[in-house]
Amino acid sequence: MLHPFVARIQPKRVYLTRLALLCALLIVPCVSHAQTVEIHIRIVNGKNGRPIKNETLRVWTTRNHVDADLWPTDATGSVLLKVDGNAQIALDENLNASCRTLPANQQSFQLLYSVAEILNKGISAENTCGTIRVTAKPGELILFERPFTLMEKVKGETPN
Repeated sequence: MLHPFVARIQPKRVYLTRLALLCALLIVPCVSHAQTVEIHIRIVNGKNGRPIKNETLRVWTTRNHVDADLWPTDATGSVLLKVDGNAQIALDENLNASCRTLPANQQSFQLLYSVAEILNKGISAENTCGTIRVTAKPGELILFERPFTLMEKVKGETPN
């Protein structure tokens, strides 16, 4: 037989334990599943402003660059990605030259873009290949590229 004081406390403890368990069960699914969002990446020719179609982008969502996925651009030079809204992504062009300025000793695949920033205001990378400027809309990342020149191909400066 329980002491009367303990008998009164025990139902409250069971109630609080059950309430805590219920709260944990409701919170864990929200925390464990990252919010997947859609962003558009548009590849534009930095010299003439036309979309670059059939370019294959390598896209990473982590810094280790092991999980790169290949994404071909469509006829409008666009790729639709579904990614974690809290992630950062890195991109590397495959068939064309980049028109981005990179910090010293850094490759294009090491330049990170915040998915949250892309969603909130959009990002339009700088264009070092010409005067073409395109303003990104929220949810859009715009990168500028250009075809390799004949001399770059002869010197073997292309990635192929």
